[in-house]
Amino acid sequence: VCSSDLWRYLGQPHEAGVVEVGARADLLLLASNPLSAPLPLIPDGVMLRGRWLPRAELASRLAEIARHDAPPGDRWAAAPPLSDDAAHAAQYDIAIAGTPVAAERLAIVGAGAKRAILGQIIDPGSDLETTYRLAPDRATVRGLYHTMTVELTASLTAGALVVTGTDLAGVPVSLRAPLPAGAFVSGPGIGGTLALIDRLAALKPGARRTLTALEVVHYPAVAIAPVRYQVERKPDVDGHRVFRVATTRAGATLASELTVDRDGLLVGQSDGPPADTTTTRRTR
Repeated sequence: VCSSDLWRYLGQPHEAGVVEVGARADLLLLASNPLSAPLPLIPDGVMLRGRWLPRAELASRLAEIARHDAPPGDRWAAAPPLSDDAAHAAQYDIAIAGTPVAAERLAIVGAGAKRAILGQIIDPGSDLETTYRLAPDRATVRGLYHTMTVELTASLTAGALVVTGTDLAGVPVSLRAPLPAGAFVSGPGIGGTLALIDRLAALKPGARRTLTALEVVHYPAVAIAPVRYQVERKPDVDGHRVFRVATTRAGATLASELTVDRDGLLVGQSDGPPADTTTTRRTR
């Protein structure tokens, strides 16, 4: 009744709100009288613009909406671990002004030259999900954006970082950049931060150091990005090492503060403008 009155008011009494030939097929099928049945009314199905959606499909769509709107880290509640052989594993929440906007989990496997960081990042704001594996001389990165996928493999070959794969449009990629003396291979998310932290173990409080890296960038465009880090170690806090870092890439500098535990894992990170984000490790 309400729908028919609305369309009559809009001057289109035969467009919708009625069940007749030629009208829009937007209907709810209920098992009981909606005027007398108790709430909530659960439809047996919906006809939307002529397409029939049964209850099972409606339930599946509602579940997907709930999954998408859940806090990012909660999506891993039932997920298998990144590795069964991890020496360390952690989950992080990333927030702006206290509001969670993304999440990341990681696992560290192996040691020394065979050490690798496995990571997964969920960023609902950009509809991007990223998985990566970062080792001293090799990296793989996979990003899923809506229905498009970028897949990259990077390796150190003859003193250069070589990146191959396909970008989001499915176009083959082949990039090469010489690795500067003393530089290291970096990647997305906290994995790249841990690659930096690994090189700060000997830095004493009050000391400073400048480091460089080549970062494998997968979104929004594939690139090899030179990065410079200017690091100062601050006094320890609660047994944790604290570093102030100025990261410069593409001519822009981001100031951050890193808090690192005795195992060399990130405890927390605060980034200044324009990022203005905080990264916090979840407590078990």
